[in-house]
Amino acid sequence: MNSGLRKNAALSALVAACIALASCNQASDSTGADSSEADQNEATAEKAGDPTPVETPVTKYVNDRQALFDFLNKGEYKAFPVHDERHASTGPHTDVVVYYNQVVADSIRAGNAEHPAGSMIVKEQYKPGESNLYGWSVSIKTHEAGNAGKGWYWIEFLDKNDIANTYPKAPGNGVPECAACHTLGKDLVRSSLPQ
Repeated sequence: MNSGLRKNAALSALVAACIALASCNQASDSTGADSSEADQNEATAEKAGDPTPVETPVTKYVNDRQALFDFLNKGEYKAFPVHDERHASTGPHTDVVVYYNQVVADSIRAGNAEHPAGSMIVKEQYKPGESNLYGWSVSIKTHEAGNAGKGWYWIEFLDKNDIANTYPKAPGNGVPECAACHTLGKDLVRSSLPQ
């Protein structure tokens, strides 16, 4: 094969690879790099098969990180009717105290396979052997179907004094790192109510 034909074949292969990659990126990331957090959550919800989150008193925190951070720092979640004692997490969250809002507590007690939209769980996080709270993990059910994690919003604040220090860096619905661990639970809830 002469060098001109080899160059054309290589160029054709490169163009085909770029087109395939672009198609893949469009299919897997319709949010765009400059999308706001609300736009990203809406796009994730659409991928979940449920075009809009269910409006509940707690889903407001999904699109307002500052309001959620203030809610946590003020300790307003401590009004939730159920919480357990401090214990080592069965997942990656160090020592935790888990707070359950009424919606999810009732659902867990009923043995529901799916928890309703509006379910909210807050985990206070402590380093083993230390008494000071350092952060929180939050799960909020935004859709009626858990859909392998896409119906749940996850965020972990790694520093109670720094709203930007989160895991994952782009919290939201269907976060693969969160969903992978939480699939071990019923409708992605690994925690159980205290006896």
